[in-house]
Amino acid sequence: MKNKASQAPYLDNMVRYFFAAIIGISGIIVGFKVADTMNCEYVEIDISAMEYRVGELIEFTDLTEKAESWSWSFGDSTDTVDKRKAYHIYDKPGNYEIRLMVNGQCERLEELIIKERKFVLDPSKIPYFELPESIAVGTPLRVKDTTKSYSWEWRFGDTSKANALTRRAEYTYKEPGIRTVSLITNGDIRHMASKKIMVYLKENPPPKPNRRRRRNASQAVSIDTIPIIPEDWIESQLKKDMGPYISEGDFKTQLEKVIREDASPKYFTEYFCGEINKNCIVDGESMPFLELCTYLKKRKRRKITKLELFREEGSNCIKYVQLSLKRKWLQVKK
Repeated sequence: MKNKASQAPYLDNMVRYFFAAIIGISGIIVGFKVADTMNCEYVEIDISAMEYRVGELIEFTDLTEKAESWSWSFGDSTDTVDKRKAYHIYDKPGNYEIRLMVNGQCERLEELIIKERKFVLDPSKIPYFELPESIAVGTPLRVKDTTKSYSWEWRFGDTSKANALTRRAEYTYKEPGIRTVSLITNGDIRHMASKKIMVYLKENPPPKPNRRRRRNASQAVSIDTIPIIPEDWIESQLKKDMGPYISEGDFKTQLEKVIREDASPKYFTEYFCGEINKNCIVDGESMPFLELCTYLKKRKRRKITKLELFREEGSNCIKYVQLSLKRKWLQVKK
């Protein structure tokens, strides 16, 4: 009996120690979970771009402390990006909801307004035609577009409707006055060309300009003394200022030659206007152009499914390149 009585307090102490240990371990586990849990109120992101417009590169950066995983969605049905820093380009204007999920538990929403792409006048798209300074009422005016276009809309200033839809046009004025002759090619109204012409009665022609050279240098310069700039010089200067042009299709073809090592990346130097190592975006990942070439050489089984060139404003110089890749599947011959 004494042995049983002496064992009871001992068993009671063991039970107490056991439960105390369980409580202690549970407390430690809960403590670690609490310490590891993020405060979702402190999820911070930074959005930066030159301009928030269609075609502009936008950078998204997570500034949250203790962040280990990310999931960006840009509100335009494109794929999510799982990196701290993401790059994106919007194809259409509108309001977009940016969603960032950090560590799979904290969400941050931001609204972003994307404006229309900024219009840049391209002088090479403006049609050219010659027009006399004046013409008599009843005399046919003949004009011709000298650019490589596929559609034309001539207006001679008497009506708002198009008067001719061919490369060559003819029009006869019935009333005197100053008219504006305009030409729209390829349906591009923003690159319309227009010139003024004076229409006069045959019995009342305008005075001919005085082309005699003036002796007094302080007076206005005669027409004969005004230098004429050759057209080929203007074209060369225009090409020099805008840089050489390469289409997206030709760029892709040459890039594929670089991947096959049939060409050198230096081929693209002039199209980047001397700065060949411009930024490139490959499936949301940013890298310099030369690094891109090496990246693609190591992944020859991937096919370039989409390539877009973004140029400097008012220039042909490439600002950055955006690429999408898709794995090539091996075809098994039956």
